[in-house]
Amino acid sequence: MNREGGDAVGQQRPDAAFDLPSVLARLDTREPAEQRAAVAAIHDALTDRPEACLPAVPKLRDLLAQPEIDFRERVGYCLAELATVSPSDVAPSTDGIVSVIVDDPAAPATDELLRCLETIAAERPSAVADHVGAIATVLDSRPSHDRRGVRVLRDIATDRPEAIEPAASVLVAALESDDPAIRADACTALGHARLEAAADRLEGLAHRDPEPTVRERADWALGRLQ
Repeated sequence: MNREGGDAVGQQRPDAAFDLPSVLARLDTREPAEQRAAVAAIHDALTDRPEACLPAVPKLRDLLAQPEIDFRERVGYCLAELATVSPSDVAPSTDGIVSVIVDDPAAPATDELLRCLETIAAERPSAVADHVGAIATVLDSRPSHDRRGVRVLRDIATDRPEAIEPAASVLVAALESDDPAIRADACTALGHARLEAAADRLEGLAHRDPEPTVRERADWALGRLQ
């Protein structure tokens, strides 16, 4: 799937009128072909009329829970894009999003759904804070350190540092990432949460990491532990 949210099956052109009542009705049909077409219409309207699509958020959330659909990645893309328009409108979908990524962390939709959570956490970290343990489980089961997931934890730690403890081992592991942005974000989360288990590794990064930003973040986090 590409950054436009998938293949062109069922895709409508942006110049077609976006008929919200029709789209909502098609999402309610429980017929996968109709639902796919409705999601495609939302996808195509996101470029020029994203606000018009916001009333579809609850139905997109419900669609995620339907095991029979094979276009969950496109649904995730739509939710992630709508979260950039109005995080508050998408934040109530957090429980459903987390449930889906926990059920299948390796699914293609997980990347888009983590992007959605990242956007929500940046604006409404309290909406995601109760899911730290579940998000940590997802990140721990993925094949590599996930930049978006670590950013979610970083933003939660900034607002609710006491909630981060269940993700301590995942964040310490992220300090070993080849990606300096992930290492820096993990340092920030660990510093806000004041997790002593990371002290030795943070000290090593503060003195020896090749990236100045990571050294600075690690040194700041160490200062928070003192």
